[in-house]
Amino acid sequence: MHVLVSMARAKKAVPSAHGEKKTQYQFMLTPSASQMLDQLAEAAGITRSECIERLIRTADFLKIKEFDIKETDASE
Repeated sequence: MHVLVSMARAKKAVPSAHGEKKTQYQFMLTPSASQMLDQLAEAAGITRSECIERLIRTADFLKIKEFDIKETDASE
């Protein structure tokens, strides 16, 4: 006997939401950054892809340049 289980898929971002069609890319994250991305996306009710898109579009690039990896590693 075969049982088919269907799971709901997260909503996809509207392709024209940012005025461009999205293209697939591949990149690497640390496990902790991936977990943080999951939490952010879930809290906002959006996909991981849309979460990254919004984070990039709303980023404070001055803070990115000043980011000190040693400060964040000390908290782990």
